[in-house]
Amino acid sequence: MSKKTKTTKKSLIILVIPLVVLVYFCVTFVQQQITISQLSDREKSIRTEIQAQEELKKEIDKEMQPENELKRVEKIARDKLGFLKKNERLFVDSSR
Repeated sequence: MSKKTKTTKKSLIILVIPLVVLVYFCVTFVQQQITISQLSDREKSIRTEIQAQEELKKEIDKEMQPENELKRVEKIARDKLGFLKKNERLFVDSSR
């Protein structure tokens, strides 16, 4: 082998190795950005779900307050059990 061929191979290696490392870092960076974006979207979705659950909890807590408990029991008795108040009549639409 001539000296020129060895020098050409060395210079080629010196150029290829940094290029490969640069490509590796670029690919890794893009993958991480995609992962960060996906996780950010998931975080927003979870935060929205948490907010909805907190609002539902507030409503349930409000219903469970002692002053609302009688109303809740009455509603269940009327809606699910078909109870009526004294002297109250239930009219059923027979055309349906």
